[in-house]
This record gives sequence, structure tokens and C-alpha cells, in this order.
Amino acid sequence: MAQRQTANGRPDLRLRFAGRRASHSLLKIEAWMPSEIKAISPLVDRVMPLIEGSRCVAGNERAVELALREALSVFVDQPVPFLASAV
Repeated sequence: MAQRQTANGRPDLRLRFAGRRASHSLLKIEAWMPSEIKAISPLVDRVMPLIEGSRCVAGNERAVELALREALSVFVDQPVPFLASAV
């Protein structure tokens, strides 16, 4: 995915709340970011309020944030071509 820049020079992070299923503790968030380490924090900072607001992981928000940062960091450092559109 080509990186897009906004007028202020920051990456264009597109974020969409895809919904929550009432019968499960499932929150689906679709987000896109450039494959760069510096793009991880802005994305996580925008996603975490959605996760916290969903109450899907009540009490475990910090663990989810850490896991998300680690997973994105690994993916950016060692991308898997067939997963590029899925992460």
C-alpha cells in the first residue's frame, strides 16, 4: 500500500469501526497504515479509545494495547506479503 500524506505531512491513517456483535465480545476494527514504525503510535492512539469504549476487554486494555503495538511492530519489521491486506 502506498503511503499517503496529509497536508500537515502526517500519514493518512484511515480508521473505521466495523461494528460489535451483541451476542459475543467481538469488536471488529479495520484500519490501514503505512508500513513504517513511526505510523504505529498514531494508529494505536486512535484505535484504543474504540477498544476501551467497546468494553470488550474491560480491565485488560493495557495488555491489548501492548499486544497491538508489538504485533504491528513485528509486521512492519517483517511483512508477510499475503497478509499485507489483512493487517
